[in-house]
Amino acid sequence: MNGEPQTNISFAEFDLDMAHRTLRREGKPISINAKTFDLLLFLLENNGRIVSKEEILDTVWAGQFVEEANLSVQISALRKALGEKKDAPRFLVTIPGTGYKFVADVHRQDEEIVSEKPEIEPVALDEETEELQNIPPKQFTAGRSKHQKAVFAVAGLGLLILLGFFGYRYFADSSKNQIKSLAVLPFINQNNEANTEYLSEGLAESVIYSLSGFPELRVMSRNSAFRFSANEADARAIGKELNVEAVLTGRIVQVGENLSVSAELVSAEDNSVIWGEQFTRKMSDMEKLQTDIAQAISDKLRLKLSGADEKRLVENWTENAEAYRLYLLGRYHLNKLTDEGFRKGREYFEQAIEKDSGYAPAYAGLAEAYNRLSGYNAMPPNEGFPKARQAAEKALELDDQLAEAHATLGAIKHFYDWNSRAPKKNSNAPCR
Repeated sequence: MNGEPQTNISFAEFDLDMAHRTLRREGKPISINAKTFDLLLFLLENNGRIVSKEEILDTVWAGQFVEEANLSVQISALRKALGEKKDAPRFLVTIPGTGYKFVADVHRQDEEIVSEKPEIEPVALDEETEELQNIPPKQFTAGRSKHQKAVFAVAGLGLLILLGFFGYRYFADSSKNQIKSLAVLPFINQNNEANTEYLSEGLAESVIYSLSGFPELRVMSRNSAFRFSANEADARAIGKELNVEAVLTGRIVQVGENLSVSAELVSAEDNSVIWGEQFTRKMSDMEKLQTDIAQAISDKLRLKLSGADEKRLVENWTENAEAYRLYLLGRYHLNKLTDEGFRKGREYFEQAIEKDSGYAPAYAGLAEAYNRLSGYNAMPPNEGFPKARQAAEKALELDDQLAEAHATLGAIKHFYDWNSRAPKKNSNAPCR
């Protein structure tokens, strides 16, 4: 932010260390991201004054195209860092329909009190806002002379010219600023229950498959992204290692028949939140959840989709919720990369197919299970590979765009068909 002071700022039991851009509470550092720090600094600099949402967005996100939802996410993160609730504010008061007001005794290291906490109580702020909003326009313009009006007209014209220039620059450079690569980390299961652990990886993997269908977006594979934990996610470090511009994290909570997912897309440049949203669906509508997340990211990143891509994004592979749940269980066990995991994965895929005989991804999963069982010598190659081929071909018969099925057929041709013509030592072992 421009004009950022170099002295430390303190209020109540909190201190802002400007040199290290750190927030401390009674000397102990509190973890906040860079954008939350900038937001807090702006509010402190405007302590005691009502600031509109537009003013905050224009200052804290200067030069960036953002939506109001970004501000809501950062406000929520700031309240959490300060240990306060929206319905019982201690420092940050929401002014309905307008913006926010930070109310605190603020000190700087080299000054007396910068601004005193207003005498007015937070509950009275709504009346203050209504009073400001209800002043008729005449009262602001009645005393203006013709000269003043001319000055304002010239100033307005100049502002329009500037807005036009910067608008052109923004849209001309938008393709350069667009995020074109990301990694999806395994979602965090906040229930901490073993019987729902499959949801964390399964749902994230489903989102990977949905996003990978976008021509303009490069999405890292499951094996690359799942090496990192969302609990200790540092988007900047992950972005550097995987060469991506953003990282998607999520948290899952299951309450009865409801599943709630909080998803955040974080910039790998500065760890700021690009987008955040909470989704709540019935467990019976779980497959739609991953398409909703992918759709929201597509809208946020302004990805250009063809009619076919758009249709594919919103189309569910199965209407059977139990088939989808069994499919996620199959993927979960298959990805353990153990003989027992391959067998359990095969069983769950077969059960999913029993629930929905037209479920293409379940056939693709079954093909991969047989491929791995044969490739890892847990099943005779002459028994496993033909079954893998049959399942993969069925998957492609139902959906010829399934990458997993094409990959399995490629592996069969390389490790089985090719080997049957020219045997070589260890030729049955798949690429790991």
